[in-house]
Amino acid sequence: MKIQCPHCKAKFNTPDEYRGKKVKCPKCKEQFEVVPQIDVQKEISQETLSDDSGFTTKLLIAVISGALCLVVGLGSGVLLTIPNRGKTKAEIATLETKLNEIQTAAQNKVRSAETETARYRDELKRISAEHERINAELERTKKALRASAQKSESSDIKANPPPVEKHEIVKLNYTVLSENIHDVPIKTQVELNILVSGDISDTGLRKLLNELYSSIKARTGFQYHTSPTNIYIYAFTSKDRYESASGQWIAMLQKSPGDLKPTISINQHQIAQLGKKPEKRFGLSEEERKKIWKEIIQIEDNALKEAEEKFPDQPEKSLRVGQVFRLTKETPLMPELEPADPLKAIGKIQRLTPRTTIKVLEVSMPRQTPWYFVEARSTSRKLLGKGWINSIALVGQGQADLKKQIEKQINLERILIEEHKNKIANKYGLTPEQLKEISIEGISNDWPMPKPVP
Repeated sequence: MKIQCPHCKAKFNTPDEYRGKKVKCPKCKEQFEVVPQIDVQKEISQETLSDDSGFTTKLLIAVISGALCLVVGLGSGVLLTIPNRGKTKAEIATLETKLNEIQTAAQNKVRSAETETARYRDELKRISAEHERINAELERTKKALRASAQKSESSDIKANPPPVEKHEIVKLNYTVLSENIHDVPIKTQVELNILVSGDISDTGLRKLLNELYSSIKARTGFQYHTSPTNIYIYAFTSKDRYESASGQWIAMLQKSPGDLKPTISINQHQIAQLGKKPEKRFGLSEEERKKIWKEIIQIEDNALKEAEEKFPDQPEKSLRVGQVFRLTKETPLMPELEPADPLKAIGKIQRLTPRTTIKVLEVSMPRQTPWYFVEARSTSRKLLGKGWINSIALVGQGQADLKKQIEKQINLERILIEEHKNKIANKYGLTPEQLKEISIEGISNDWPMPKPVP
């Protein structure tokens, strides 16, 4: 945009955003309001201003430009003196008239623009005010609707409260089958076996085991530790499952010293079987099939035991009371089975040399490992002492050929099982295939195993 300083008449360009603002002239340093310079050359017809010499046109442009600058820029009524370069009075009068017309037109345009701008500003203010009023009214309406909805919802809740789902955990009944406490320097272990009954569920079992755990953990009065370091709780649904000694629990909790919290395991297969309706198969009830199932397991256990006794693969693990065994390498003889002070007991260990003869006086099975209480004699039959020998220490000291012993053991076990199963099939009028299906059913449904043969 081109502007002209009304004080020093200097001309220069300025951005449009300065329109209507006061600026300082870079030449005379005076302040003035920015008004665009009017291009009067576009306002005057070329036909009106043209002559042969071009002097009249140039004079008219100069006069009109100066007049407009005075009228628009200064806004004053300074008289304009039109230089006379030999023109007639009529020509000068015509130019003055034209100048007055241009001045009037320019002033009218400025006034019209100002009036229109003021009108637009007033309309904008009116629209803005109306917009604010509508927004305020809309916000008041929203608040009123929310308040009404909340009041209605509150009234509905009071009148018709929604049903509350109750997940009540049915407390299970239980009886203690056994409790074993193992209190030694390295640990104080409590093992609890219980029989559960009632409405058995996963949640109910977990709740019961956690309650029992908290009760056991709070116990005191032990010799080596202030409270139990190891806790094991086993829950059974029948005494048969407990007596089977086959881990047929429905739920189990265990906590060892290294555990941050107790671990609970649930036998989901047993839970699924609780509500199952018994069915009749092969003309036999479920209880009758369970009885046959126990007989099958017993003959298999008996056959294995008989085969192992006759052809032992590890004779050192199957010694019986009164049996004599000759050592083939150095073997430790412990003074006690589970000494109260293990470090002190180590100093009392006696080392038996090869060719020493031991006679079994007692057999113990802590943690399913045979220990033998024996008397030891030298080759000269001199008594060397009495104590405990771990069967593991005897491994490799047998004289039997291991491969041949196992082959004989397997053959004998198969013959015995087949012989006894045929007797059971004949007894109940079943085919070998039906007997096999009963065996599979017992394993799939986790039926109680028979008591282990001592």
